[in-house]
Amino acid sequence: MRNGHLCLDAYAAVFVLMRCRPMESHLTLVLGGDYNEFLVQSYFDMIPVMLIDETYPRFDVLQNFTLTRYFYLMFKNYNFIHLLRKAHRFVLVISSQSLLRALLQIPELMVRTRRRYQIRLNALEHLPFIKINLSLPKQEIFRGDNSEIVKIFLNKLNASLEITIFHNDDIYSLSGIGPNGTFEGLMAPVTDNRIDIAMNARPMLTLWKIKHTYPHIKSGICVIAQPKKPISEFIKIVTFLSPGVMVFNLMRCIPIKSHLTLVLGGDCNEFLVQSHINMIPVALIDERNPRVDVLQKFILTKYSYQMFKNYNFNHFLRKAHRFVLVTSSQPLLRALLQKAKDSPWANPEGFYILVDKQTKTRGCINARSYLWTAWKYDLLSVIFICIDPDDGIVLYTFNPYSNSSPDNWNEVGHVKGRAGHPWIILKRKFISDSDICIDLNFDKTITLNRYKIRLNAIDMKPYIKINLSLPKQERVNGDNSKIIKTLLNKLNASLEITIPHRDVYSLGGIGPNGTYDGAMAPVSDRRTDIIMNARSLFVLWKIRYTYPHIRGGVCVIAQPKKPISEIIKIITFLSPEVIVGIIGTCVLIYIIFMKNVGYMKAGLEVIRLVISAGFLHLPKIDSARIFISMALILFLNINALFQSHLSSLLTVPVYYRDIDSIQSLKDAGYTLYGPKNFKPEIGDSVLQSRYKIVTYKDCKEHVENSSTAICVGDCHHLYYRIKDQDLIKSKMLFPLLRSYVTRENWPLYNRVNDIIDWMVQAGLIKKAQDEILWEIQHEEERRIALTKKNFNIMSLKQLTFSFYILGLGYAFAIIIFVLEMAIGGSIPVCQNKNVIGKKKKKNSMKKNLE
Repeated sequence: MRNGHLCLDAYAAVFVLMRCRPMESHLTLVLGGDYNEFLVQSYFDMIPVMLIDETYPRFDVLQNFTLTRYFYLMFKNYNFIHLLRKAHRFVLVISSQSLLRALLQIPELMVRTRRRYQIRLNALEHLPFIKINLSLPKQEIFRGDNSEIVKIFLNKLNASLEITIFHNDDIYSLSGIGPNGTFEGLMAPVTDNRIDIAMNARPMLTLWKIKHTYPHIKSGICVIAQPKKPISEFIKIVTFLSPGVMVFNLMRCIPIKSHLTLVLGGDCNEFLVQSHINMIPVALIDERNPRVDVLQKFILTKYSYQMFKNYNFNHFLRKAHRFVLVTSSQPLLRALLQKAKDSPWANPEGFYILVDKQTKTRGCINARSYLWTAWKYDLLSVIFICIDPDDGIVLYTFNPYSNSSPDNWNEVGHVKGRAGHPWIILKRKFISDSDICIDLNFDKTITLNRYKIRLNAIDMKPYIKINLSLPKQERVNGDNSKIIKTLLNKLNASLEITIPHRDVYSLGGIGPNGTYDGAMAPVSDRRTDIIMNARSLFVLWKIRYTYPHIRGGVCVIAQPKKPISEIIKIITFLSPEVIVGIIGTCVLIYIIFMKNVGYMKAGLEVIRLVISAGFLHLPKIDSARIFISMALILFLNINALFQSHLSSLLTVPVYYRDIDSIQSLKDAGYTLYGPKNFKPEIGDSVLQSRYKIVTYKDCKEHVENSSTAICVGDCHHLYYRIKDQDLIKSKMLFPLLRSYVTRENWPLYNRVNDIIDWMVQAGLIKKAQDEILWEIQHEEERRIALTKKNFNIMSLKQLTFSFYILGLGYAFAIIIFVLEMAIGGSIPVCQNKNVIGKKKKKNSMKKNLE
């Protein structure tokens, strides 16, 4: 296990080091040796990967390219300039030195020990570039611009010179490749690794086994000759318009972006040999099975969900944008298209060029069949190149939706497509000039000319409402259907809606056997283009999602708990902040009265103020009176508000709630029931362990039969499920983004996605959602209005708290009465009157004396 962990750490370290290289355009990673495990363990998206091993390459072109390294005749016969795309990153995984030598192809070089590194040069006197005078000191033997340039850059390198002088007055000894296919003269020791650089600058004649420095001296060779007779037009067409040249001319029409890759398929040997321009990295495919284990496993992820989950292939998902497929028959084309679809570079939105290898003899007879085969694989940007006996090279394409096309494309025929819709074939003459790129790959999705879009829909109020009794075009309503109808009206398309008679949980997902079920099954099988029900993002296997445009949420429904008592409802009627403010106001009023009338009477005055009764002792200070007046107005409003809500507080039941948050659900010990697609969205391991996957009908039945069960679902839809029932709905537990689901390679995906994006920016999506929310609110208000028409009878049980308060008041009154009798009851009434009279006389006498 330890070695395994070290291996994984080593692979991770390699990819960390990869980041140190600058991310330039068209850089390519080359993997060699036993790289299968390395690919599986990679962790991030890489640029296109080229694979090599110690065995021979299986493509003929690559085998021939290897031979050009050792045979000049092979180098002359094949032009491989387009393959000279140097990689900047190499990862070699080997188990022995011999395998490393096989991968690197390192010759046995002689290594010499040098104190100061010596650059080995040779030179031939060639006036005025190289002047040799052996009578001068060693450092001054050479003169001339070539020698001065060499001395300057070697001095910059701090290197010494080891110069070999050719004593030959013949400047043709600069030489090159001899008749036996090997270098001779001054060039021989350079190719044999005996010399590092030749001091004599020379023109760039060949690139075989040598390298030229940056060209720094301009020169040229001119010749004159009598003109020959002109070449006939027929010969020019046959020789110039070879498939390789044609295709590369068309390649210029595609924007050059970073990390774009050209994918070649089929019999591409001749195509590679005929190409004349430097291209970005090339990926090669054929109709046979791939030899690399990782690529075989990648193909399995296209058909097995378990493989898709078990392997992380994100680093392979580098889409190519240009495909060239050269075949000689329709079955081979079908096999290549399938391989391209299953490859890591698959891109149905790419630009495809189809070439019939036998077009020089067959002409354009296969144009319709090749294009129709490409359309069967959901490819829209397709060009078929062929040689017409009359028009020379021509281009064919198709428009499956309408006859709308640019002026330089001519309609030459049509066949019946899906549901009898016209499938138009277009033709254009190939002219190799600057106008070839104009409208080459034009947009075919601008208008669909009533092309039928296949949809399915499931009744899910308020998003999708289905009424089969209405006319066909009005059966489906709701905000989801309004959005779909709006964008398809923009496309000038017609609808073909399939309504499966299923419940909401039949929206579907990944079943236990690793395949889609419910409404998702026909989408993954290409029988349906798009699902009208918007849904949350949950898996990206074999389907695609449009721009997320609807914000929803997940709620739960449950049985109500025991109702809150009336006294608690009254106490909690006002918010804590308001209660604190009232208490603070009462304290200030108590302090004001206490200074004038004492503790007991101040308390009684506060009670009179709270119950809106009259005052016996008003403050003498004006500011205090103003404050008391404002407080009186405040308590009058509070009493009015309280008394107006007293009836509803006593008659409308209010229940304890413990379903409004994830934490409260976990603490209450609820068992969750719902569809399988909501389980991973919960995000809490405890609640996920309590989550039970059930059917749509059973979910609600569990809630009705158990007080510890809750049903998980969409917030707005749950409102309709519990309408007019004694169940409660929680607040939104967590939000969800919703979008439409389309089939994986739907040609209209980008067009539909752009329209949805525009609708979001224009506010049309929000308008549709606001209409749904207004409808829910309106139905709730109407339900409340119907409820208010019936009188709610107030029972004695609901008034129990008031009798408690009355009894408590009587108890306090009796206690006070008893105390008064005990303290002052022994004094007769008449004596009390005499005492009171004496006190009055004393008070009047004091006033007179003053």
